[in-house]
Amino acid sequence: METPQPPSQEPAPGDSRPRAAGYLTQPHTPSDEEAPTVETADVAPPDDAQPDPAAPPMRKKAIGAGIWVLAGFGLSQFIRLVTNIILARILFPEVFGTMAIVNVFMQGLAMFSDIGIGPSLVQSKRGEETDFLNTAWSIQVVRGLCLWGASIALAWPIAVFYGESDFARPDSFLYIIPAMGFTAVLSGFESTSIQRLYRHIKMGKLVGLELITQVFSVIIMIDWAVTFGPRTGAWAMVMGGLGRGVVRTAMSYLYMTEHKHRWCWSADCRAELFKFGRWVFGSTLIAFLATRGDRMVLGKWLDLAHLGFYSIALGLASITEDVLDRVATRVLFPVFSRLQGQDASSMRGKLMKARAALMLLFLPPLWVMAIFADPIIHWLYKPEYAPAGAMLQILSIGMVMGCVNNSAAGIPLAMGDSFRPMVGVAWRSVALYLAMFVGGWLGGERGLIIGVASVELLCWPINSWMLAKHRIWTPGIEILAILVSAAVIWAGIHFHWEAMFLPR
Repeated sequence: METPQPPSQEPAPGDSRPRAAGYLTQPHTPSDEEAPTVETADVAPPDDAQPDPAAPPMRKKAIGAGIWVLAGFGLSQFIRLVTNIILARILFPEVFGTMAIVNVFMQGLAMFSDIGIGPSLVQSKRGEETDFLNTAWSIQVVRGLCLWGASIALAWPIAVFYGESDFARPDSFLYIIPAMGFTAVLSGFESTSIQRLYRHIKMGKLVGLELITQVFSVIIMIDWAVTFGPRTGAWAMVMGGLGRGVVRTAMSYLYMTEHKHRWCWSADCRAELFKFGRWVFGSTLIAFLATRGDRMVLGKWLDLAHLGFYSIALGLASITEDVLDRVATRVLFPVFSRLQGQDASSMRGKLMKARAALMLLFLPPLWVMAIFADPIIHWLYKPEYAPAGAMLQILSIGMVMGCVNNSAAGIPLAMGDSFRPMVGVAWRSVALYLAMFVGGWLGGERGLIIGVASVELLCWPINSWMLAKHRIWTPGIEILAILVSAAVIWAGIHFHWEAMFLPR
């Protein structure tokens, strides 16, 4: 199940995937130091500036950030998994399918309007200036209001597209989508303090923010589902998302007490924000089709119950990749942003070590899910969710290539390159629909799932090209990871290791 979240900030956990420009779709964070004030902050130094001897080494900050991200997001994913299991025992599978469609279109609206404000605040040397922050915040507010209006306008066409005929039902798309759309307004009013903490790689406070808002949302969802029953399960998800948005926005202002946001529409600030975001906008515009198209197509192909099974399988398969993506984009992105201008061979060596460590940590859980998919579904969910087992196995195998690709997520953007990530996302969109069409034509429902799982493999050459253009591609570690993963998964499936954990 997907936990609803403000669509303009983060993807729903388990719904994974807006990696459009390789950054800013979810949070997490380190260090106990206070962020410097807006007026006196340590803006990115010029190339000839001398490093501050009192500042913590970048390696130390990166390791600390990685620990915070892993611990915080790992706990977040555990909470999400437990919540998912609890709700699956209360609600019908159709609710999972309904919310999968709602989340697709809400996150699609957010991606269509993304101009890269978050990455701009992290990457720009002006990211601490008062007018720059206020202009970014003002654009964010306008964007949130526009997203809500768009969700109201699109509710009826979406309901008709998916064959809904009874608009009197309380869980009709006609009511659910506008209600979820209001989370965009809430996130639009968030303080830019969140991006400033990303900028300074201060993950501790942001981990706390994410966990508090998640727990608050979970309490609302479960309480609503128990109180009003399974037939109103979609509204439980909506109320959880709205509650999360309120708490997250309110807490964001606790992290910037020295600066009060005000309306600002500075021409030069807007020019820089839009200049950086012009290719980010293109990326995220295409990314909706590339990263959410599977649910749009499957929503027409499958009934809501089977779409719910797919949503559950995808949520489990993507846990590992989501944690990896969080570390790569929240730690590697700001670190390599500060390393711009260094010798390419030196940066390639640092990236290879980082990628090797990430793949060594995150590939084994995918092997486990690929081999033991049926027992995992059997022990965690009710018997009617059994079809999710085969889906989980196929998607987990595909996620191996996702792990390889996303171990370098955000690196081209950190180099100041927002064009090639857009090209990569465009190819991903073409590859997804091509693979789903061929898979569905040859193998029906199972073929469609295989098509979705094969997308990361088809995107591997493009990801390699993006890194090679900056002379930081590390093919050896990628090929080794693929060969080892193939051998382990083949052995587990061939020798039926999963039978040890299934009832006889």
